[in-house]
Amino acid sequence: MKTGIIVESFKTDYESAIKLAKEMGFEGIQFYGNFYSPDKTALPVSAVCAEIEGDSFETYNVQRIAKTKEIMLLAKKLGTNIVTTHIGVVDMQNQDMRACLEEIGAFGEEIGVSLAIETGPEKATQLKEFIESLKTKNIGVNLDGANLVMVTDDDPVEAVYTLREYILHVHIKDGVMLKKTEPKIIYDFFASGGIGDLRLDEYFKETPLGEGNVDLKGMINALKDIGYDGYLTIERETSDTPMVDITRAKDYLDELMK
Repeated sequence: MKTGIIVESFKTDYESAIKLAKEMGFEGIQFYGNFYSPDKTALPVSAVCAEIEGDSFETYNVQRIAKTKEIMLLAKKLGTNIVTTHIGVVDMQNQDMRACLEEIGAFGEEIGVSLAIETGPEKATQLKEFIESLKTKNIGVNLDGANLVMVTDDDPVEAVYTLREYILHVHIKDGVMLKKTEPKIIYDFFASGGIGDLRLDEYFKETPLGEGNVDLKGMINALKDIGYDGYLTIERETSDTPMVDITRAKDYLDELMK
């Protein structure tokens, strides 16, 4: 497995962030393709994020579908075959969500790029059921253990085994659930106000690596067990001291991978 970083975590301009990532020894980078679309990068791209217009495919959104396809083309140009995104709360009866993903999946099959759904608003078993119900076979998973812990109270280690056939990319972050509620409430807040929405503070807290309730060592061991050989990409969304937290996170992750 290789270490990566979402460069927006540095909270600086893209060129400076990528330079820092390289200096710190990261092997790859991820970034938001709706904000940054370079012709080339100084480090390999682990995946490109596509987070657009509310982070949801809960309704049929022609503009978001088109933008996601555009970002998939960017990913291909930069040498990665993975685009990650949130899709909203999975509902097996939601035909709009199904239609969006099947259309995007079919496009990805044509160009050789897969869409990886980020875990979070539903348990791993439900996400697996939904993916397996789609007509396209080009939809996978971006495993984010902290989202599972903070939002659905799911076990990230068990999620690795449940989703083993579909894991394309992994986010490494930590956090705690403060109050359990319907994931739909949390993701509606997130969609309207972003990760910094103050309404989210009573439900969960993202923490530096090793200070939350995610069994990161167990998750990494499980990933090794299933033969995952992709990127472990650090994500730090809410820090006021990003360099401190990212430096410690890199050291922590390096130890966990030994």
